[in-house]
Amino acid sequence: MSKKISIDEVLHVASLARLKLNPKEAELFAEQLSVVISHMDDIEALDLALDDEDRYDYVDESVLREDVAKDSMERKSILKGAPLVEDYMFKVPPILGEGN
Repeated sequence: MSKKISIDEVLHVASLARLKLNPKEAELFAEQLSVVISHMDDIEALDLALDDEDRYDYVDESVLREDVAKDSMERKSILKGAPLVEDYMFKVPPILGEGN
Protein backbone atom coordinates (compact mmCIF):
# COMPACT_ATOMS: atom_id res chain seq x y z
CA MET A 1 0.00 0.00 0.00
CA SER A 2 1.28 3.39 -0.93
CA LYS A 3 -0.34 5.52 1.77
CA LYS A 4 -1.45 4.32 5.15
CA ILE A 5 -4.32 6.28 6.68
CA SER A 6 -3.72 6.82 10.37
CA ILE A 7 -6.30 6.28 13.08
CA ASP A 8 -5.88 9.95 14.02
CA GLU A 9 -6.84 10.98 10.47
CA VAL A 10 -9.92 8.76 10.61
CA LEU A 11 -10.94 10.19 13.98
CA HIS A 12 -10.39 13.74 12.71
CA VAL A 13 -12.61 13.19 9.65
CA ALA A 14 -15.19 11.43 11.82
CA SER A 15 -15.30 14.41 14.17
CA LEU A 16 -15.79 16.77 11.21
CA ALA A 17 -18.73 14.61 10.14
CA ARG A 18 -19.96 14.54 13.76
CA LEU A 19 -19.54 10.78 13.96
CA LYS A 20 -18.51 8.98 17.10
CA LEU A 21 -16.22 6.03 16.50
CA ASN A 22 -14.84 3.65 19.06
CA PRO A 23 -11.15 2.72 18.74
CA LYS A 24 -11.94 -0.62 17.09
CA GLU A 25 -14.09 1.07 14.41
CA ALA A 26 -11.43 3.74 13.80
CA GLU A 27 -8.79 1.05 13.30
CA LEU A 28 -11.03 -0.89 10.90
CA PHE A 29 -11.87 2.23 8.86
CA ALA A 30 -8.19 3.22 8.71
CA GLU A 31 -7.33 -0.18 7.24
CA GLN A 32 -10.22 -0.11 4.77
CA LEU A 33 -9.49 3.44 3.60
CA SER A 34 -5.83 2.55 3.11
CA VAL A 35 -6.88 -0.30 0.83
CA VAL A 36 -9.20 2.00 -1.13
CA ILE A 37 -6.44 4.56 -1.64
CA SER A 38 -4.11 1.78 -2.72
CA HIS A 39 -6.63 0.78 -5.42
CA MET A 40 -6.89 4.41 -6.52
CA ASP A 41 -3.12 4.49 -6.96
CA ASP A 42 -3.36 1.38 -9.14
CA ILE A 43 -6.00 3.05 -11.31
CA GLU A 44 -4.00 6.26 -11.52
CA ALA A 45 -1.02 4.29 -12.81
CA LEU A 46 -2.97 2.95 -15.82
CA ASP A 47 -2.17 4.34 -19.25
CA LEU A 48 -5.55 5.58 -20.45
CA ALA A 49 -4.34 7.80 -23.28
CA LEU A 50 -6.16 6.84 -26.47
CA ASP A 51 -6.31 8.41 -29.89
CA ASP A 52 -9.77 9.45 -31.08
CA GLU A 53 -9.69 6.58 -33.57
CA ASP A 54 -8.93 4.01 -30.87
CA ARG A 55 -11.39 5.37 -28.33
CA TYR A 56 -14.55 3.78 -29.77
CA ASP A 57 -13.18 0.73 -31.53
CA TYR A 58 -14.80 -1.55 -28.98
CA VAL A 59 -18.41 -0.60 -29.84
CA ASP A 60 -20.08 -3.40 -31.77
CA GLU A 61 -22.65 -1.68 -33.97
CA SER A 62 -24.25 -4.99 -34.92
CA VAL A 63 -25.75 -5.46 -31.46
CA LEU A 64 -27.48 -2.08 -31.39
CA ARG A 65 -31.15 -2.07 -32.32
CA GLU A 66 -33.04 0.48 -34.34
CA ASP A 67 -34.62 3.23 -32.24
CA VAL A 68 -38.30 2.90 -33.08
CA ALA A 69 -41.10 4.94 -31.52
CA LYS A 70 -44.02 2.91 -30.22
CA ASP A 71 -47.09 3.44 -28.11
CA SER A 72 -46.53 3.52 -24.38
CA MET A 73 -48.69 1.89 -21.73
CA GLU A 74 -52.08 3.36 -21.04
CA ARG A 75 -52.33 5.59 -18.01
CA LYS A 76 -55.22 3.56 -16.60
CA SER A 77 -53.18 0.34 -16.51
CA ILE A 78 -50.19 2.13 -14.96
CA LEU A 79 -52.28 3.66 -12.17
CA LYS A 80 -54.17 0.42 -11.51
CA GLY A 81 -51.56 -0.78 -8.98
CA ALA A 82 -51.02 2.58 -7.25
CA PRO A 83 -52.13 2.83 -3.62
CA LEU A 84 -53.43 6.41 -4.06
CA VAL A 85 -54.60 8.09 -7.28
CA GLU A 86 -56.02 11.58 -7.75
CA ASP A 87 -56.94 13.26 -11.06
CA TYR A 88 -55.34 10.39 -13.02
CA MET A 89 -51.98 10.90 -11.26
CA PHE A 90 -50.08 9.17 -8.47
CA LYS A 91 -50.91 10.76 -5.13
CA VAL A 92 -48.12 10.74 -2.57
CA PRO A 93 -48.22 11.85 1.06
CA PRO A 94 -46.92 15.37 1.72
CA ILE A 95 -43.40 15.70 3.06
CA LEU A 96 -41.78 18.35 5.24
CA GLY A 97 -45.14 19.77 6.29
CA GLU A 98 -46.18 20.69 2.74
CA GLY A 99 -49.81 20.56 1.68
CA ASN A 100 -52.75 19.26 3.72
